[in-house]
Amino acid sequence: MLAKNPEYYDQAVVKLDKIKGSTIKEENTGINFFERGELDLQKISGLYVQQYQNNDSLVTQKDIANNFLDLMICQIKLE
Repeated sequence: MLAKNPEYYDQAVVKLDKIKGSTIKEENTGINFFERGELDLQKISGLYVQQYQNNDSLVTQKDIANNFLDLMICQIKLE
């Protein structure tokens, strides 16, 4: 739970008193919560984007990612 900071220098522009966040592992579970009004935001992908493409609640945004793979190589001495 994140709460409004009473020490923030520009409190007048902050419109929320608190934000509650949850980690939901399954996308389908999150969508069910969203549909029942228990979530205000749910990230979706794949077929769900097609399913919701004509829904006014769908908001799209460009995202950037930097993926990399670290390899660890070990040498084992055989005696």
